[in-house]
Amino acid sequence: MQTLKSEEFWPAGDAIAAHKSSWQLLARSFSLGLGFFGLAFAYLSFGSRASEGAQISYWILGALMLVNAAAIAWHCRWKSISSLQSGLSFCDALLITTTIYLSGGPQSPILFIYLPLVMAASVQFSQRDGLIMAGVCGLAYSVLAWCLVHGIIPSADESLITSAPTGGLILQIVGLCSAMVLIAVAGSFLS
Repeated sequence: MQTLKSEEFWPAGDAIAAHKSSWQLLARSFSLGLGFFGLAFAYLSFGSRASEGAQISYWILGALMLVNAAAIAWHCRWKSISSLQSGLSFCDALLITTTIYLSGGPQSPILFIYLPLVMAASVQFSQRDGLIMAGVCGLAYSVLAWCLVHGIIPSADESLITSAPTGGLILQIVGLCSAMVLIAVAGSFLS
């Protein structure tokens, strides 16, 4: 019976990909942990004013932590998560959208955090995947902002009234989506 050598099972390129996947999982774990502590701080700051939406965010963050734990277990067992990377990127988009919801929705000062995710998808996979991620992030933010402005989703801090940004919601969405498309196209030249 012939045994497989590690080079036959994981060619050199796959070993590099497995190493990159390890760092990506570590970064994702760090960002989820940071998000959890940020959410805990926000919950303690808002106290009794925290809306049901903010409390539901704990469930979303917990589910994302479970997905990340499953990805880590998969990676430890098979040393490659390339088939899971796109799914994890969509989980990251959900995490970013939740963070923007908690930080004020349309008035959030951190809308730019979608850009590194779009760039990562463009560099890691392809320009097409970066554009798909830009579309997913743009759609997620558009739905979130529209629902907050029209009162369909309550604000994370119920004492605040969510209104459209100064220049208008449409202008903000077009600007954000344009920046994400430019980042996706430019990021593809880095790979």
